[in-house]
Amino acid sequence: MDKETISSWIRNSSAFTGAPAEAITQLSAAFTEKRAAAGTWIIREGDDDAALYLLASGSATVFVSNAGEQRYLGNISTGQLFGEISPLSSGRRMASVTASEECLLLELNPDVLKGILRKYPLLEKSVMDSLERYLAP
Repeated sequence: MDKETISSWIRNSSAFTGAPAEAITQLSAAFTEKRAAAGTWIIREGDDDAALYLLASGSATVFVSNAGEQRYLGNISTGQLFGEISPLSSGRRMASVTASEECLLLELNPDVLKGILRKYPLLEKSVMDSLERYLAP
């Protein structure tokens, strides 16, 4: 996957709006490729896995469990970041994500993400503000 495409997807993400070019370059270089077959779990609600993902190809479905029932929350399509709450909140996954079809994922280690955010305090504040808006009732 070429770094310019990854950089573009990161820049277009609401969590990284206004990020310095150097931070975008560092983030895009740190992603590693991972494949997920159709029907497989990418993220499981309640897990403590904290990777951030970018969907490079394919599609995925997001849902939560409530009293044994699965409630559909939406779809993830090419170019979208997901899983960003867990690495920044040190919490468990709030939803599950499954591959709707074969997916190429770009995975970012949470320690790498945190290290880059520490270098850019204004970016860290912007990302946290974005997450607070997302989590607000």
